[in-house]
Amino acid sequence: MHGLETTITTAFSPFKGSLRWQPKVVRVADDFVVLHRDPEVIRQAKALVATWLDGMGLALKHSKTRMGHTLHPIDGNTGCDFLGFHIRQYPVGKYKTGTTGHGTPLGFKTHIKPSRTAQRTHLRHLKQEVRNLRGASQEVLITRLNPLIRGWSNYYSTVVAKATFARMDTLLYAKLRRWAYRRHPTKSAWWVSEKYWHLREGRWTFKTDTGLTLRRHADTPIRRHTKVTGTRSPYDGDWV
Repeated sequence: MHGLETTITTAFSPFKGSLRWQPKVVRVADDFVVLHRDPEVIRQAKALVATWLDGMGLALKHSKTRMGHTLHPIDGNTGCDFLGFHIRQYPVGKYKTGTTGHGTPLGFKTHIKPSRTAQRTHLRHLKQEVRNLRGASQEVLITRLNPLIRGWSNYYSTVVAKATFARMDTLLYAKLRRWAYRRHPTKSAWWVSEKYWHLREGRWTFKTDTGLTLRRHADTPIRRHTKVTGTRSPYDGDWV
């Protein structure tokens, strides 16, 4: 896929009047997005990509290729999904608006969140794990779930994901409750909750008697991604 970016950008003039006119291309392996203010430029770029790929016997997958806008709806859709993230802009007032590099208000704020597809996929993995371990001990279940929760939460820990994390915990609790009730069909709800969530300690915590605790998505702190200047290197020595 190397060379795709150059093929797209060099097909357009760098400037149109005072506006930068070459599209931006962001690519990770075979996933990429082309960004531009003019829909016609996007259509031309799509045709260029199709021609470029055809030379290698490849083609765009139409089910995963679409033109969208991060602020205004197109065909009922707003924003775009990329690498499991949903990027969208929301109109806001002057006190919450984002700004350009020169401090000019934009009138909108950009939010990046876990995409709905990524959320569904993660929940499906959790559900399958709980289902596969219906006869296993609580310790084994926690041991298998914790890496899934930790890895997924860390991946999205730099974006607007706190509400999503809380939702994941709520939906996982429902699956764990069914898992626990199935193991003790003749016991009361209080007995089951006390055995697996230890209510007497003052907080609902899914853990074993030995202290092995299920990790919560919401326990993962949100730390915004720090942009690094392209010319910097770890070998500069100034890690901070």
